[in-house]
Amino acid sequence: MSIMMLDQQHLIFILCLTYACHGSSSASLRVDTKEIAPNVRMPVMSIGVGGLEHQDAHDIVANWLGLGGTGIDTALNYNNQEQVQQAMAESGVAREDLFLTTKIPDCNVSNTVQNIEKDLILLDTSYIDLLLIHGPRNGNCVESWKILETFYRSNKTRAIGVRSE
Repeated sequence: MSIMMLDQQHLIFILCLTYACHGSSSASLRVDTKEIAPNVRMPVMSIGVGGLEHQDAHDIVANWLGLGGTGIDTALNYNNQEQVQQAMAESGVAREDLFLTTKIPDCNVSNTVQNIEKDLILLDTSYIDLLLIHGPRNGNCVESWKILETFYRSNKTRAIGVRSE
């Protein structure tokens, strides 16, 4: 298997062949969005940073935002929120122009609140655009969901859901 390094323009071209997006010769990217909740539009393509080394997460998010991408997907389990947050802060892109998805590990009710609050702190944000239960297991998912609803009602998250396995 060979890996070819691509410049921004070629990367945009390849992404747009695969996904619904619009690139221009100036190496900017506009990704289509879909409404997932009232007044919440999610990009149909986001950059994910799961399983990466800390510095890679920063660089990947920084490059993605530099291309004009807005969707970022992380999770508490990835242990790279600080690097994601640093790239977001350095980008100069306003928080309200980004779409931030993060995930709590499971349905362990005793940790649900602290996991969400920890994510908010590590990502240095007052709200999460899409908050997911990463794995609907290990605990009481009905009660964990009720906690997510509480965060939704308090505007700490704009949409909630469950990641399917």
